[in-house]
Amino acid sequence: MPSDLLGTLYKAMTGLNAFTRGLDNLSNNVANLNTTGYKANDVFYRELEGNQQFGATGDDGSPIANGQGVAVGGTTVRFVDGELAVTGRDTDMAIDGNGFFVVRDGNKEFYTRAGQFEIDEDGYLSDPGTGYRVAKIDASGNIADINLRDRLLSSAVASTEVQLRGTLNASAVTGTVYPPQDATATEKVEIKAFDRNGRANTFFATFTKQAGGEWKVDFKDASGNLVGSSLTLEFGVNGAPIAQDLSQAISLNFFDLVDVETVRDRFSGVPRVSIEATPGELDKLGEITVTLTEGELVSKAASAGSSVSFLGNSTFTIDSNGFLIDKATQKKVAARDPSSPATLIDASIVLQNPAQASTALRLSGVLDAAAPVGDLYPPYTTDANGNAVQQNPITVQLYDAAGNTHDVSVTFVRLLSDANRVEYDVVFNRGQANEFKADKKLVYIRDGVPGNTGVPGAGGLLGGGNTGALVDALQWRLESGDISATWTGTDTAGAALTINFDLDVSGKDGAEALLLKTGSASAVTATQLSGRAVGKVSGLEIDASGKLIVSYSNGQSAEGPTLAVVDRRIEELKINFAAVNTAQFTTSGIQVEEVDGRATGQLTSFAFNEDGTLVLTYSNEDEVKDGRVAMALFTNTSALQRAGDALFTLDDTNERVLGSGTDGAFGKLVHKSIERSNVELSREFAEIIIVQRGFQAASQVLNATNELIQELYSSTRGGR
Repeated sequence: MPSDLLGTLYKAMTGLNAFTRGLDNLSNNVANLNTTGYKANDVFYRELEGNQQFGATGDDGSPIANGQGVAVGGTTVRFVDGELAVTGRDTDMAIDGNGFFVVRDGNKEFYTRAGQFEIDEDGYLSDPGTGYRVAKIDASGNIADINLRDRLLSSAVASTEVQLRGTLNASAVTGTVYPPQDATATEKVEIKAFDRNGRANTFFATFTKQAGGEWKVDFKDASGNLVGSSLTLEFGVNGAPIAQDLSQAISLNFFDLVDVETVRDRFSGVPRVSIEATPGELDKLGEITVTLTEGELVSKAASAGSSVSFLGNSTFTIDSNGFLIDKATQKKVAARDPSSPATLIDASIVLQNPAQASTALRLSGVLDAAAPVGDLYPPYTTDANGNAVQQNPITVQLYDAAGNTHDVSVTFVRLLSDANRVEYDVVFNRGQANEFKADKKLVYIRDGVPGNTGVPGAGGLLGGGNTGALVDALQWRLESGDISATWTGTDTAGAALTINFDLDVSGKDGAEALLLKTGSASAVTATQLSGRAVGKVSGLEIDASGKLIVSYSNGQSAEGPTLAVVDRRIEELKINFAAVNTAQFTTSGIQVEEVDGRATGQLTSFAFNEDGTLVLTYSNEDEVKDGRVAMALFTNTSALQRAGDALFTLDDTNERVLGSGTDGAFGKLVHKSIERSNVELSREFAEIIIVQRGFQAASQVLNATNELIQELYSSTRGGR
């Protein structure tokens, strides 16, 4: 009897425990009533197996089959669809069917019906709660993450064809132009063709009536300059273009200047050309060939409205005005405008380097400190006829402003010689009609160093035995090096002119000075420091950036223009005239029907089709399909394990099949919608009532059993 009561007590306790766990599950379901994509859990109970030891027996002593209470046998996920709700958000998705979304953490897969996604900072479509990335099936059938950042731009596509449509007046007189010069903006035949970088290049088509049934078609920019070669459009008797004119190609003159850094090393085969033997004779330069490894040069005729020519390489000459002329086109080669690099100018070189008047001479070497007063250097002798002749005269050339040369000789006349001071006159053209002197005397003084006498071998700071030359070289010092002179004469036309120049005798800038020494024979040289003749072109070369370097006969060089290297935007564009015709006595009217190609586009919107295809729409009207949202189906949904955040995992991926919307049983994808929780409150409340009643009944059994046990214990102790 006591054992039966204890068994009853135990069974009541299992009921309380099972109903508590059931209530806990119901509580979780109700709590997730508004959780997107949540799937409710159902608890199932199992009877505990009976036990002989605690089982009851009948009156005849046979055992009565009786269980040992109840236990929670587990839970099952209620995989029924929740209600679909429209949100309007581009990143929200729901599945109307049996499939699951696939989200990934690296290579690890999770599965969910909660399609409330967002785009993360890296551009991936992801689950906001976990950051796991939504998967797609790409064009190759591989699973990959959906990333929109890599798809923000739609690449440009160069135009290849323009289709025109309309009618031209076959009765128009020769020379009639359509559209007329005073046409309004809407009347003009405006064409916008895209280059490979997506830029729209605008030009206009004009039709000029020719003799017979021909029309000339010109293509011009807004300023009226030709941007391509003219086409001839001939019509047959039926008013349609003849077969060979239906589609014609033009090369447009729209281009980009290549920056100098990019241009470097594009030039090849440009050796230096020299005419040093015949400076100024430009015809001796011959033909100069420039070859580009990439890009093109440009040439342009001087006439207004003319088109340019593109040159993969150019053989050019230089005309008498210094312009570079392309041999093939006879047009001027184009160069960059130094003040406006985006502008083209005609390439030309300066044919002459300007003359420069002499402004300085340098006198260097040694004068003999021991020479007597009146001594001349260089010395004079008498020839056989008794004429005074200067030996080894010091002669230099002075340049006037026009570059003409004038020879002058330099003579040093000893004026004063004492122990501490020596003076010279610096005389030019001594003994000639145009003799002139420096404005100051050349004066040397001793440093006044005690003990130095200037006598060879004398004692002093340098000690005995030093030579007098070495001692004097240290002792004699130039009093002043600021000496100048003025030459007067006439130019080649006989007009009077003067040349003012300075004399450098102190050895400026580290050069050799004019020294006074004892025991050294006078030896002086004169060097022209400035002044030059007019320079004529003596050579030409082109550096790696396309810049011309011009050499001149006067030893100077100058930078010339930098050749313009361009990359063409549209090299060939077909003009389709198939829809153009002529008719008698009608008003001309031509319009652009279609131009292919497109600009670079920015992502403006995206959407998901029913089959899960991601469709991207761009500002350039491009539409791209970028894979299909991956979905998973399972042979056994009970194998799915909850992972929180409305996610499930699967131990064996062989039990799942990947596909996408509208593939079999996967279901269709519903864009801008989500699937709500499948928790039904009425069902949950009913379950709560049932659990509550069971709990109350088990409690009553527990209380009744407890009272019986208490009564039994009391009676055994002889209670009441």
